[in-house]
Parts: sequence; C-alpha cells; structure tokens
Amino acid sequence: MRNTLIVAGVALILVFAAHSAESQDQAKPAAVADYLIGQMHVQTLPETTYLYGSAKTTLAELSKAVNTIMPALMEGLAGGKFIQKGPAVFVYQGVMGDQQAPFDLEVGFPVPDGAKGFDGFKTRKLKAFRCATILVTGSTAHFGEAYQKLFAGIGQAGHRPTGETREAYLYWEGPESPNNVTQIQAGIN
Repeated sequence: MRNTLIVAGVALILVFAAHSAESQDQAKPAAVADYLIGQMHVQTLPETTYLYGSAKTTLAELSKAVNTIMPALMEGLAGGKFIQKGPAVFVYQGVMGDQQAPFDLEVGFPVPDGAKGFDGFKTRKLKAFRCATILVTGSTAHFGEAYQKLFAGIGQAGHRPTGETREAYLYWEGPESPNNVTQIQAGIN
C-alpha cells in the first residue's frame, strides 16, 4: 500500500510538473514581428489645408526628392514658419509602379486654415478623399508588399483607383525602424 501511495504521489508530481511547464510555455509572449500589414479599409478622409513642396520624380529617385523637400520643411517648422496640424503626408499623382516613370510628388503637412506658404512652399486644400487604406507598422522595406495587398483588395472589392495615392506618416523614427506606423491611402471611385 505504501509503495502504491509513493508511486501515485510521484505520478501526481510528474503530472503537475508537466502541466506547470506547459503553462509556462503558453504564458511566453509570441515573437514580435518586425512589421505588420493591416487589412484594407474604405473611408473618406476630410478636407484639410496642406502646406507642401513638390517635385517631378520617379520611384528610383524618390528618396532624393524627399530628402530635398523634407529637411527644408522641418527647418521651417522649427523656425516657426508654420504650425503643423497633423502628420507628414506625401501625395502621389500618376505612379504606375515603373521605377523610371515620372510622376508628381508633394511632401507636406496639414496646417490650420489660413496658413501661408513660405520659401517656395505652397498651401492648398486637400479635398475630401474617398480611399482604400491600409496600415503598415515597420520599415519602408515592406511598403511594396503593403501596396500589393491594398491594390489587390481594391480590385477584389470592385473599386477603381483614381491615380492619386497618399501616405500619412502617423509615427516615424526613420526608414528602417520597426516602430514606424504609416497609413497608405489609395483614391477610389
């Protein structure tokens, strides 16, 4: 009888130990991905006043254009030449995916109504924008995948792209940061 109790006690200890180890494995957080691409969402973004610089560029030369416009904008912001009302927004007109095909780019910020341009920067109204959006958390290296997912979703939902695309940089640390949060917005009919 005593041996049976010892065996039963050891078996119970082994069962509890196995259960405890299993519980600890389940309690460990999942590995954190270095990026995340959300689901497509259709929305209409409101009209806003936009302060911007512009360039004719290509996808191959995009970073060069951005690196010319953005530092001057940030200098104006730091110098009190304008008040930012929202995150940086890039507006693309006519991007076709060809690395060498030229398109129009605007880089700027939403600003209060009545804001004035300065040093070659202009203001205009960004009209209300009916668009399909997708959120990207992570580096810009994953934007191609996000655009593919967004435009596939647009086609599957029966929408037609208008040719205008925007990127709103909701949180930004730098091109390689896994912490960036960007909303890609593709105009739709």
